[in-house]
This record gives sequence, C-alpha cells and structure tokens, in this order.
Amino acid sequence: MLVDLVRDLLNRIAPGWEAAFARHGLNLRATDTVSELARALKIDWTDPLVCDLCRTTYRAIEPGDPARSLLYHVLARPAEQSVGESISLDELDLLENYVYSLAGPPGDWPELNVAVLAYQYRPARRTGHQVHADMVFSRLGIARNGDVEALFDPLGRGFSPNAGDVAHVRVLPARFGAFLVRRQKGPHALALIEGEQMRDHERDFVTPVYKLFEGPECIPGISVSLSFMQHHVGDKLKRAAQATWGVKVPRSANLDAPPFTMTSSGQAGDAVALVRSGSAVLVMPKPLPLIESVQTDSAPIYSFKVPRQWPWLLEIVNRRYTTMRIVNSLFRVFLAGVDEVRQLYFPHFAPNWLRYPEPRNAPEFINIRHPAGRGSAAPLNMCMHPDNRVKFLDEVKDGGYDTRFFIDHCAEGVVSVALGGPSALPVLPAYSIVAAPDFYPYADQVELERWFRQTHTDPKSQFRNGGPSSLSGERLTANPDHSDPLTGAPAFTSRDTTISVAFSLAARTDHHTGPVASSVRMVSFLSDASSNVFAPGWDVTYSGDRGGIFLATHGLGSPFAEDVKLCAASNSFWPALSPDASRTFNRADAPTAIPMLDEEIGLHPSHPLVVKGMAVDCRGWDGEYGPYLTPDGMAEYADIYRSDYVANALAGNMLFGSLQHVDAAELIRRIRALRHAVAACDSGQTPAHTRLWLVSARRVDDRAPGAQTAYRFLFVLPVDRGPKPVQNAPGRLRVPYAKALCCDSTATALLNQVRTAAPGAAALALYL
Repeated sequence: MLVDLVRDLLNRIAPGWEAAFARHGLNLRATDTVSELARALKIDWTDPLVCDLCRTTYRAIEPGDPARSLLYHVLARPAEQSVGESISLDELDLLENYVYSLAGPPGDWPELNVAVLAYQYRPARRTGHQVHADMVFSRLGIARNGDVEALFDPLGRGFSPNAGDVAHVRVLPARFGAFLVRRQKGPHALALIEGEQMRDHERDFVTPVYKLFEGPECIPGISVSLSFMQHHVGDKLKRAAQATWGVKVPRSANLDAPPFTMTSSGQAGDAVALVRSGSAVLVMPKPLPLIESVQTDSAPIYSFKVPRQWPWLLEIVNRRYTTMRIVNSLFRVFLAGVDEVRQLYFPHFAPNWLRYPEPRNAPEFINIRHPAGRGSAAPLNMCMHPDNRVKFLDEVKDGGYDTRFFIDHCAEGVVSVALGGPSALPVLPAYSIVAAPDFYPYADQVELERWFRQTHTDPKSQFRNGGPSSLSGERLTANPDHSDPLTGAPAFTSRDTTISVAFSLAARTDHHTGPVASSVRMVSFLSDASSNVFAPGWDVTYSGDRGGIFLATHGLGSPFAEDVKLCAASNSFWPALSPDASRTFNRADAPTAIPMLDEEIGLHPSHPLVVKGMAVDCRGWDGEYGPYLTPDGMAEYADIYRSDYVANALAGNMLFGSLQHVDAAELIRRIRALRHAVAACDSGQTPAHTRLWLVSARRVDDRAPGAQTAYRFLFVLPVDRGPKPVQNAPGRLRVPYAKALCCDSTATALLNQVRTAAPGAAALALYL
C-alpha cells in the first residue's frame, strides 16, 4: 500500500524534520498516517519554508494537487540550506503518487490521452503564473552531456552540474513522467511560462489531470504497469554529407552508421539510457568526452577534404571566419542575409517577416582547422602553426587538405510509454534533446526575458545579436522523422505545435505568496531554460521540408564548440546559456551585452594587473585570454580567425564549470551596471549601439554603498579608420586606440565621474 510506504518515509525523516513540520501542527510520527495527512492544519505563514506555498493550502496532502500539499512542498522545493534528512527522487515520486492516488483518475479517464511530460516542482518565480510554487510541465525535455557521471543534489532537489573541477562538467538528466491529459483548444486552464503567443487560441494544448504510476492504486480495480522506451539519434555528420554544398565523402560510405549517425535505443553501450526513478524515468546521457575526434581504428572514414573558399561576395557563404559554413540553398542564404540586415538596422520592423529564412537541414558550421594525421595520430590543429597569420588564412581559404571529423554525442529523440492494465489510450510521446553543457546552469533564458519585459527595457538596446527569448515561446512541431519506439507510428504530427511550451496549471489563489526574486538556485531541464531557435540556436534549431518548419538539432554546429565560439563572439547571442566573449575578440559589430569579469574571460601573463602582481594569470572559460592594454599604447586581444574552441576543449583548456557561480540575478546586475557605464562614457548610448570596446570589467566591492556589488568598467574608443591589427603572437592581435575611459557603477547608479586617459601609461593607471 502507498500509505505504508509514505509512513515509512515519514518515520525515516522524522528525526530531522519533525520540528519543522510541528511548527504547522503536523506530527510525522502519527500512527494514523492517513488521518494525519488529511486533517486541517494551522499553517504558520511566517515560516520561510512556506514563503511561496499556495495560500489556499490547509493540510499536509491535498488530493491531486502537490502545490497545495504542505508535506510535498516543503520536501520537494529547492532549499537554500539543509533542514533535515535528504530526500531522494524516488521518495519524491512516492509522495507524488500518493497525492494523486487520493484524488483518483477523473471519471472520463478512458476518453483521455496519455502524455509523456518533462516536469519539475519549482519556486513561485519560476512558474507560469509566478503566484505560488507549482509543478511546471513540458512535452520537451533537455538532458545535457557531461564527462562526469550525474550526481543528485539533495539540497537543490535536482542534479548538480558541479564536477569539482571547472575543466569538467557533470551529466544532467531530464525527468519524465506519464500523465493523463486533456487535449483542448487554447491554453485556458494553463499559465504559460512565456505567456500566450499569437493564435494560441487556435492551437492544441495538453492539460495534465492525473499522474500515472504502477500498481493497483493508480486506477481502481486495475493493476497499472508503465513501460518507458526511448530512441535518440545524433546525425549531424550524416546531414553534413547529404547537404548540397556540404562535406564530400565516398559514395560507399554508410551514412546510417557511426560516425555519421549515432543511435541509442536502450542497448548496452548506448550514449543515452533510460533510468527508472519510481514511476518516472530519467533520460541519462553516458559520461563521455564532450568532443572526440573520429579515430581510424573505429571508423573507415574519419576525415573530409576542405573545399576552397568561394570567391568575391560569395566568400561569406561557405565561411564564417575560419569555420566552414554548410549550404543547402543559395536562395535561402540570401533570405537569411536580408533578415540579418533587417534585425541589425530595423529590429522592430516586421519581426515575423522571414521568420524562418534558412532551415538548418545540416550543421550550419563545421570545424576545418584540424588537418588529419596518419594512422591513429592525435588530430593536429592550426592554432599555432603556421606561425604566419597570412599563411594560415591562405591555407584555410585554399582548402584542399583533409580535416578531422569530430563527434559530440548531442542527439534528439523520443520518449514514449506503454500503459499496461487499462484499455489502450492514445499516447503523446515527449520530444527529448540531449544537448551540450549549459555554461550558466543556474540562469534561464526566461528569467532574463521577464526582467526586460517587466522593466520595459528594449532587449535590442542591449543585444546587437540574439536576445533573451526562450524556447518555451516557440510554436513549432518536433522533427517529423521520429517514430514512436513502441508503436512505430509517427511520434509527432503537424498539429503538435505546442511541444516546446513550458507551463503550469492556472494559479489556485490570487495571493502572491513570495517575492518574484529569490536566491534559491536550481537547474532546469525544461524548455524555458533554453534559447529560441534562430541563427541557429543553442540546444535546438529549426529545419524544414515540404511539410513545413520544425524543431531539430541536426542544424547545430559540428561539433557543438563551433557554435559556442560563434554565439559567444556575437555578444553571447543566447545570454543565459552562452557567455559573452565579444570583448575577447574585439567584435565592434557586436558590442558586449553582458560583461564577463576579467578572471572569467582570462588574464594574459602580460596583463597590467598580472605584471603588477595584483592578479594571477589564468585562461578564461573558453581557453582564451581576454583583452588588455599595453604600455606602448596598444590594445591586445584574441584573434577570432585563429581561435579554436575545439582545440581548447581537446586540450582540457575549456572550463565548462567555471561560470556556475553566475545565476540570473548576477547576470541582471551586470546588465544594469553596464547600461549605466555605457551611458556615462558614450553620451547616453546603449550597450547595443555603443562604439566603445569594453576591455576590462572587475568587481570593486569597496566602492559599493550598502550591500550592492560595484563594477569597474574600462573602455577604449577605437581609432576612426585606423591601421589594421597586427599579429603579436600566433592567436593574438594588437591595434591602436584613440583614448581610454573608465568608471564604476552598480546595478542602480554610476558611482563616480568618467575618467579618461591617452593611450600608454596614463591609460594603464585606469585599471587601479
């Protein structure tokens, strides 16, 4: 019986938790567990543990509603500090099953659908309604690859990305469950994370009404069993070989076999597995190297010949810096270029025009800077050789050499369930993505998007490229090539346009129970934690065929680090996932939107603060060194043409876990402080439109009033039509500048007058 298992759980946790629950009149050691959990309580609303509990809660367990169940809320909500015994996912699943079992399935359950949903219990500020803590659901879940096995964090009530070494990152699984759902037009019973979008009233949404679990207590008179199954595919290299202007491989190559296509269907050795957790299931990637070169002893084809860069104006079509761009349609590339110009100069004009100009039916970018060696030799790279930059650029431009294939274990697929016991009900599978690591796991896209919306700040005044829109606001179906692994039928249809929506049920009270902001940290695997799909996206992008546009992952860069560099260099593009490396590469066309601090972006051994002994040299999050000013009046920075994140990752210099201390609140503080600094130094200009190049950003907490964090920003004004940059060392460039400007600011105000200095020693003094 479920109640017996719940009684055992309460007795186990009683030594650590009984005082916390006694504050509300609940006795964990009561012999009559059913009556104790069902009786009315006098909840002490001054208790921080219930600060965002739904205010219509009045007992320990509310049948059918975890969000109105005191016991479940306190044990399931991410905590800031430990109170009592830790709770496992299996035990939380047990409580969920008990909550739903007391309500029982609705009377019309034989007429409903079964849906596999990714779901998570969240604090109020992370729900759709933001009124009280609640369950958040989505038909799309995002697990993340790592090179260290997953670790459950009892305090965060989820999985931790922290591997203990910033050069490594843990696997982050996604949790799915089976629910009875109603399908209906419009989201009337739901609170959507991103809010309602145009024409949502015409779309089909699912409303969860009952969680399914195994045993005779799920549906009275029927012994229910759940059999989950998954199928995931990673086929970026296959798509690259099939593209019109893609990579050329022998006709004999089997594109449905590794390394071109990597599949996982529950077999031993698969890169993706399903792990049962009570009546739920975890999509669990296998801990593997995040990027691997294809070896000659494991695949007959491990390289491809680099094509020559196209001439004249077409050179930007099949190259992006020194990355190869894969092209399927020149006309689509032209449309994408037109839309890029529109977004750059007229961002608010016809935003839905050409919304999907270039479907990514193959990886948009692929690395070509690792000439293939012979035999099993380690892949070479061109970061340092040839020494001469012009020769290096000519070699990449001319092509003709064989370059290595890389695999990154990113994939997409389907999670489905077979329901044993009751009569067959239609099953709606979940769309599952196995993605690259999230460099900001404690910050989500939607949190930034809400800040811009609530403060009436135009995101385009901050981000020259990209922005904070989350995947939850997208309305595309999932890749129609996927089949249900249990039935073989198409997993997704053209009507399934709300798959990526993250949502809560409508709030059960009008009383806002807690502050919108909270210091509670949690890692999410739902769609609102990810970016939207444009240019090309981070975890997923958009593809298309004659049937229309749909979500897919095969259009992302190969390997993923190639996308990371290009997104990071474009003022982060997706600000809650990709760090902002614009200033690392002196991207005048993409000014810094969210400043990284000097120690995060990398301190070169010749950096003035390192030379003076005030800081220690270190590589940044991406294995590069940030910019700095030199005594002879120059500014030095990393060469984006030479920088190779794939090489940095293979060498262990990419620090995947180095930014885990930065959450959404910190990103917003930096955004606000930068806006004050840019306005002061550039005559009221905004970060997206400033001419200034941010060279240094540091904390100077002794300057901040009260508990605020203060930052010191050092900018340089470029020289109009100045000389071209010159190479100082392989991978490093230097350029003169007109003057330096410096000021300190917090999220709320500028702290001092702007200081300016001429290039040279006077400019170096501004660091201090």
